[in-house]
Amino acid sequence: MYKIVLKYNLVEILSFEDTFLYTTSLPKKVKFSKELLRFNYLKHSPFINSDLLHLFQDKELYIWFSKKKIDAKFAIPESYLAYKILSKTIKETICIIYDDIIKIVIIKDSKLFNAFTVKNLDETTLLIMKEEFQLENIVEIDKAKYKGLITSAKESLSLKELYDFNQFEFERNKIIENIVDTLSYPISFLILFAIFVNYMQGYIVKDDISELKKIYLEKKENNRELKRMIKEHNFEVKEYKNFTKREFLFYDGYEILNQLYSIIDSKEFNIKFVAVTGDILRVQFEAGKIDAIQVLDKLNKIKILDNVVLKNSYKPRRSKKSIFIYTAKIQTIKAH
Repeated sequence: MYKIVLKYNLVEILSFEDTFLYTTSLPKKVKFSKELLRFNYLKHSPFINSDLLHLFQDKELYIWFSKKKIDAKFAIPESYLAYKILSKTIKETICIIYDDIIKIVIIKDSKLFNAFTVKNLDETTLLIMKEEFQLENIVEIDKAKYKGLITSAKESLSLKELYDFNQFEFERNKIIENIVDTLSYPISFLILFAIFVNYMQGYIVKDDISELKKIYLEKKENNRELKRMIKEHNFEVKEYKNFTKREFLFYDGYEILNQLYSIIDSKEFNIKFVAVTGDILRVQFEAGKIDAIQVLDKLNKIKILDNVVLKNSYKPRRSKKSIFIYTAKIQTIKAH
């Protein structure tokens, strides 16, 4: 396929020095148009009015910004070709290519991590690269060997790779029509290219179906887990309600105060303090002409109180009134 598109000058190799590689991770494959890529990522380009190519691979989005407009129907970055051929045998390396300029390809975890050129490469620069990329393995390639590797990489380009890097923009339902309208090449090429496009469409549809099945199974499993969690939650809520009905008790504070104030029958007799701790009521009275036993009798007449006990009584200095402190057990009302 490569030989055919090369014959009609359809493939343009974008050199190292004319491109800038930007990479970012994405959680899942997203179909980008050039306009959307420009809108989101053009700010990362070091060039003015740059064009771009992109490739999504293994959750990594690769964007090559180009100094010049890309006119060819197929454009392949040289740095991708270098990575393609090198990654077959090397998983992690700083590859130094001594071509007309010095080209650097960084491969980590079998992925293209970076690619760039340098004017000079001394020991200090190499040390900085090792530290920055956390790599120790160095591979050096001379110009003659590199030329052969790039030729081999070109010739081994797959249909999928050509499709991934193609510069055609068309609607799926108008593929052939758009190709015929926009190209002026021999009909043999058009037929072959149409077969290629249809093949790739089928490949993509198959890939999409596989991805959808995977998502469906994940969602199904998540749904099963969610149902289990909801069931457990409902059970816990039910158990909690049963526990509160059985064990948690509440007291009608308004009713308690109302009953306490009902025994206040003179200005010489006042409530100074009321507190409830658990089911125990603690109340403090200030009384003038009434004694502690009389107050105790009044408290015992309150139906919601049991076991009323006088805890303390005293008369503050320079006061005509006495202080009486009582405790009582509150009759409990179970929660509904």
